[in-house]
Amino acid sequence: MARKDKVEYDTLVNTQRFFLKAIALGLIYVNRYGVIRNERTGRYFNGTGGKYLTVALQDWARGRKKRAILQHILVWIRYNGVIPKGMEINHKDGNKHNNWLSNLELVTSKENKAHAARTGLHVRLGGQHAGSAFYKDRQVVRLRKEYIRSGLSMFEFWRTQPPKKRPSLAAFRAMLTGKRYKNADMV
Repeated sequence: MARKDKVEYDTLVNTQRFFLKAIALGLIYVNRYGVIRNERTGRYFNGTGGKYLTVALQDWARGRKKRAILQHILVWIRYNGVIPKGMEINHKDGNKHNNWLSNLELVTSKENKAHAARTGLHVRLGGQHAGSAFYKDRQVVRLRKEYIRSGLSMFEFWRTQPPKKRPSLAAFRAMLTGKRYKNADMV
């Protein structure tokens, strides 16, 4: 395990343990329907943030700094304990604000991404629509045709492109073979 990964995982586990301790001490109340209440003030956490709702609590041991955790993670760890390394919490119905325990499941990152793609929650942009696109689809089609007509090796054809206007050899190869720019017509 790389040092950076270990530090990040340790930080996540420490945050989860901090909130489990807050629950055990009666500082916050968490139920299986995603209701979270600050027991000292009686206020409910409505959550903040964009996609996911978060809960923040002051950690007096750290000099009044706040610790934050995603609400669905808090609900999960309240009933199931600390999340194991390499695992994530998935919303079964895709609604990131539905933090009912029955709507949460423990999955790997790969399973989570597959679920997002399958349910339409995450659409991968490819070809010219990707933010890092080097060529437009029509340019790719033209280059593929030129490559076939040239009879050159992939490397030699890559070298014929202007140096300032060519991607890396690996990206060029992926583009010409169809691993990238899949929407551009193959010749």
